[in-house]
Amino acid sequence: MKQAIAWQRIIPFYNFFGRQDKQFDSPGGALFLHWIFTVIPLVSLSPTADTHTFASGFYSYGYQLVMVFLGLGLFRLKKRMRLMYPNWTPTYMKNRFTLYPIALVFIGSNIVIMVITAMPRSPNSIPRFYWPITILAVISAALVYWGALMIMRLKWGQEGGTLGAKIGFEVHVYEKGDDIPENMRFLMWEASEEGSRRRLKYKISGPVKVFFDGYRWAVEFAFKHLGYEKVRK
Repeated sequence: MKQAIAWQRIIPFYNFFGRQDKQFDSPGGALFLHWIFTVIPLVSLSPTADTHTFASGFYSYGYQLVMVFLGLGLFRLKKRMRLMYPNWTPTYMKNRFTLYPIALVFIGSNIVIMVITAMPRSPNSIPRFYWPITILAVISAALVYWGALMIMRLKWGQEGGTLGAKIGFEVHVYEKGDDIPENMRFLMWEASEEGSRRRLKYKISGPVKVFFDGYRWAVEFAFKHLGYEKVRK
């Protein structure tokens, strides 16, 4: 999943995190990103039952939230798939009178778990309602990041350029039906196959370009002898 997100160029350093390990044929960059977010809590949290309970609860709470959205997605699955494959039908539970009740039960059970687990249990410990608060903070940070990318696309000045062009960080979002440049057509074909139907492209200049050129040089130097290869440009 992390590698697929990197391929969509949503996260910073997407070339690095989208790399494929040539030796083991595994998503090396994405596994490294997963390793970072696994090790940071283990190293930064004190070795007490309270902090580790918070870390595991935070992960589990986020997982339940994803399951809720997964259940909601079942209601749009057929319509979404038929945008790409007009004759697509589910392999299992083809009858909507079977699928929808099961989806509602699945969503409801995960919501119940989220509510119950967030209720206070033990005194003198980290309150469990911090789990949803932390999850909300993470989602808010993601929205701020995405919003910043969209702000870079706003028109700025009388010349008709974008704000991103003014500061040296242009963001282009290509979607199905747009006039696609030649160097983006393969990426857009991939986007249509995976269902996202969009790709981002950055154009950097000025001081921002100097920073990214230094980053690219460092990545190429560090991975030159580690057996990694680029799978997306």
